[in-house]
Amino acid sequence: MLAPSLEAFRVAEPPLSDEQLGAAVQAAFEELFWGALAAPRVLDSFRRLQAGQEFIKEHPGLGLEHANSYIAGLATTPFPDPYSGAYRWLQAVEAQAAEIQQEFFQVTRDPDLARKGNNIWVPAVRGDASGYGDDWRTLVLQDRGRWDEDNAQLFPKTVQFFKDLNAPTLEVFFARQPAGTGIKSHTDFVNFIQTTHLGLQVPEGDCWIKVGDQTRRWEEGRVLVCHTSFMHETANNTQGERIVLIMRHFHPEVTQLERTALQFIFDALDNPTRSGVAAAAATAKEALAAAAVGAALLARGGGKGKKGRKAGKSSAGGSKGFGGGSAGKGFGKPA
Repeated sequence: MLAPSLEAFRVAEPPLSDEQLGAAVQAAFEELFWGALAAPRVLDSFRRLQAGQEFIKEHPGLGLEHANSYIAGLATTPFPDPYSGAYRWLQAVEAQAAEIQQEFFQVTRDPDLARKGNNIWVPAVRGDASGYGDDWRTLVLQDRGRWDEDNAQLFPKTVQFFKDLNAPTLEVFFARQPAGTGIKSHTDFVNFIQTTHLGLQVPEGDCWIKVGDQTRRWEEGRVLVCHTSFMHETANNTQGERIVLIMRHFHPEVTQLERTALQFIFDALDNPTRSGVAAAAATAKEALAAAAVGAALLARGGGKGKKGRKAGKSSAGGSKGFGGGSAGKGFGKPA
């Protein structure tokens, strides 16, 4: 019984060294994205990470921002305004809040939920998991842009809503914070991905999130956008449990081409072998081709406009997640 596993281990492709991986990713990036012309900010960000450079800045009146995955020039504030026009998709999430809330409580009442799903209500397993405490729990629907097949079947309405919305999410998961607990101050180390909470169950009283130097309370049925490259922490000093739907998504000023470039880098880092980099490059080529076809169809107008939108959706679908509960500190991954 052990022979197949041992044989598979023998033929497994060895991972590249950090230096080899960096060189392979940059070479493929320059071939895919016309040198640095198409997405220079993304390549600069990757090079800074390779060089071990971090962005640390105290913003007067806003707080401390700390990132090792950093795209220059993005607007930064602890709590961006979800009604500014840059987050129209989040207004659709708010409009769907009652349905998401209803499905959540209906599904989670099932005493057999843990057997039916995948990693139901697991604690933080990241490098700084101790900061989250033993009682913080998540139920993941989407991780690094991939929908969890088992859990998606448990929450079909919520998952289908996000798919139909073509939301720029990288992660979507439910999070529980029991009474009398909190999360210590930390950073997600990434400035081009933001975090939004949708309140599902918010107890009255001393229950809050602090980002930078600013503090907010959750509201049931409302979204709260957070720029989590700022130092941030939470507390639930009440007698009730706080439950939110968390969405990690691209900063709205990251262009679609930059998202494809970022996706290529993360796909390559997920499988740090020569074949892994090649596979990531092939996926990026498909996304770029789909985007080009979509743009051409939209430019023609008329009856082909719908096809153009479909092609654009395929391209957006290539932008998967950047880090997650199990991710270590690295490019685009929260520590």
